[in-house]
Amino acid sequence: MTTWGQVWERKGLGATLQPTLSELLQRDGFDSGGGNISEAVWQRYVDWVLEKVDLPAARSVLEVGSGAGAFLYALMERGSQVTGTDYSASLIAAARAAMPGGRFFVHEARHIAEIDGSFDVVMANSVFQYFPDQPYAHDVLQGMLAKATSTVAILDVYDAAQREEMEAVRRAGLTEAAYTEKYRGLAHQYYERAWFEAAGGASGCEVEVVDQPKWLCDVSKCRFSVFIRKKSP
Repeated sequence: MTTWGQVWERKGLGATLQPTLSELLQRDGFDSGGGNISEAVWQRYVDWVLEKVDLPAARSVLEVGSGAGAFLYALMERGSQVTGTDYSASLIAAARAAMPGGRFFVHEARHIAEIDGSFDVVMANSVFQYFPDQPYAHDVLQGMLAKATSTVAILDVYDAAQREEMEAVRRAGLTEAAYTEKYRGLAHQYYERAWFEAAGGASGCEVEVVDQPKWLCDVSKCRFSVFIRKKSP
């Protein structure tokens, strides 16, 4: 039975010596179906996130589940100091090739405590749906809060309230047999917005949950993003 780890390890194989943003988007899975995102729209998305986290250029960012680094690549172009971690060695190799000035580590998401230092912003983009369960997600969130000095951004979260519509989008164009075979053993985690509000609030932080921008891609209407801001002393 195929696992998500195997899926993403295959996505990183055969990277070029100097991957472009287009290649990184493809390796990170943003090139097909309802989640297809062009380079121009991706750049707009990155600017939207930067506005939400109020991140000046050249500040430090750690991305959990960074994959090949499409998001960090765009941040680095804007002057940020980037660090990424992912459980796929092949995707991390692609990120290192694309961004020699960044720091990249092969780690499970819940092991980010092993990475030295703290960061202005700790983020995860379109990653929480691949976690095995919500207790695991809770551990990751607590680790992100421990590493962030300003903001935690959890982007592109599967909305439990929109699960049926999200499943319908994923099934579009596939027979029932093809869908079953494609996703055999590959579960997705859906989250209630209140789950993040409770987890962030318990840490004494300000929590903002917002709809994912509808212009991003076809499935954005079924997802949301979370910004957890640490309060100034």
